[in-house]
Amino acid sequence: MFLLRRLTLRCRSSSFLTRRSVPFVTASPSDKGTPCLKVELEALAGTTPGCRGKIKQAYLPYVGENDAKTESCIERLTRFALCVDVVKPGQKCEPDWNKAIDREFIVALEAEAYVGKDGATKQGSKVAFMGFWRLENPEVADVPKDHDSPGMRELDAVNELA
Repeated sequence: MFLLRRLTLRCRSSSFLTRRSVPFVTASPSDKGTPCLKVELEALAGTTPGCRGKIKQAYLPYVGENDAKTESCIERLTRFALCVDVVKPGQKCEPDWNKAIDREFIVALEAEAYVGKDGATKQGSKVAFMGFWRLENPEVADVPKDHDSPGMRELDAVNELA
């Protein structure tokens, strides 16, 4: 269970073409060459001991190397936008990503090998490509959650009324 702490849109232009409820950036690329949404996530709970409070960054690109990869990027952004409640299913709009700050949701992490600055291969983790779920999604019912967090308190209160 993660809390979205910071979100940065790496693109200087506000020129968007709406596709599938999520904006597709048609602007000039960022400093790294790929327009993307950069998110900073804080772990509130999880299956890894000691994960609480850890910060994880993820880059959600708007475009890929070809049309098929760009379509995959848009599907990923759409899933993320739905999870953080900046769009509703079927809604065609330019999301206000600032509304996603402090939203709680489930994120799947997967192992990743990388080469460190010293040239040695190291193990880390990254956000799984389509690894986002809303707190109430039955697919993640068994994932540990922080029931003292504002999002879970609100969800627990709704469930009590049902």
